[in-house]
Amino acid sequence: MFIANDLITMTDGDSKEVNAVAVQDGIIIEVGKQEALVDKYQSLDGFVLNDEFSDNVLTPGFVEPHIHLWLMAILSGTEFITPSSWNLPWGDVEGITGWDNYKQRIIELEAQTPGNEPLVTWGYHNYFHGAHMSREFLNSVSTDRPIIVWHRSFHELFFNDAAIAMFGWDEESWSGEETKYEQLDWERGHAYEAGAKVILNDVMRFWVEEGLFAKGMERTKEYVHSGGITTAIDPGVIATPEMFEQVVSIMERDFLPMDYWLMPRETLLT
Repeated sequence: MFIANDLITMTDGDSKEVNAVAVQDGIIIEVGKQEALVDKYQSLDGFVLNDEFSDNVLTPGFVEPHIHLWLMAILSGTEFITPSSWNLPWGDVEGITGWDNYKQRIIELEAQTPGNEPLVTWGYHNYFHGAHMSREFLNSVSTDRPIIVWHRSFHELFFNDAAIAMFGWDEESWSGEETKYEQLDWERGHAYEAGAKVILNDVMRFWVEEGLFAKGMERTKEYVHSGGITTAIDPGVIATPEMFEQVVSIMERDFLPMDYWLMPRETLLT
């Protein structure tokens, strides 16, 4: 039995004096006043009175019916340069707008990145930072370090020469007769919408091998926990098998008081 200073329930008729939760085998069986519940259950074998939360207010956990944790994991392992500020468990990020400010920040991050380690950022948006992002600009930041910029919308990516060379791409691999190749711009190093799907397997393999996805999944786990989410449903999972294995491994590691339901995308079942 857990005792609280106060307990907020989802039932309008509950007394304001409710301050105890009776739990058996991981299932809540009753909430009520401490004295009444102690009298009712204290004679049962294994009864324990837990006052760990006696100074706290307990509330029901949140249910998130549509969230893609694996998608957040792809981004949260990167360096954020975003229009909005973020308050995250692993640190705060100050929002940046305007091209000059964006340019200054990515140059700072490049200088802080060790050795020839790739620099991967998320958050650029042409509406807030200007429509100047290109392969040429990223080459001006560094010709040696691979740089990948993932658009704030998640639907576009930009690469410099070093990143393109790292992936082993050439102009021919970005060309084809299908419509999707019209959304690959070799000169700008720009892949977007259906065009991004042409190169996405290479990008996701890099994310896994470089540890970016695992880092992001650890952060995502911490983030949803800090937000009080106790049930999450992920409809339409399209992660690669390697990514899925890391999702399961990380979410099941240690204790996480959350149920996570993953639904595969129907097109992957055929």
